[in-house]
Amino acid sequence: LGILNGTVAARGPGLDVVIRDPADRVTAGVVLNAIQELRGAGAETMQIDGVRIGVSSAITGEPGALEIDGEPVEAPYTIRVIGSPEDMATALSIPGGVSAMVNQRRGDVAITPSQDVVVDALRPLDTPQYAEPAEED
Repeated sequence: LGILNGTVAARGPGLDVVIRDPADRVTAGVVLNAIQELRGAGAETMQIDGVRIGVSSAITGEPGALEIDGEPVEAPYTIRVIGSPEDMATALSIPGGVSAMVNQRRGDVAITPSQDVVVDALRPLDTPQYAEPAEED
């Protein structure tokens, strides 16, 4: 659970993905599509630059001034992701997919498979406002 909610570091096979954006044209939507494609291909956990991606992560801002969960991130955007390197690389490279969208915006995507990816950015736990543990019968 700690890996899934981002409160502990993780290590395993995966990818290092670098999205270069020299023209400041990569949008929040493109970065969100990358996250969704990676999740759809079986990503178990990831971080972009120094920000751990969680189920409630928000990508906002304008090209050249993106934020993830309120934290500024700058191009080149480095995604470290743990999961099947082959499946995730294929997902990012499908025609009309993330790599194509970045290329249309005069950027490029470098995908490097690795058997030892470390995802060590951590997410703070939110304190529940309404929920509390239920008593067991």
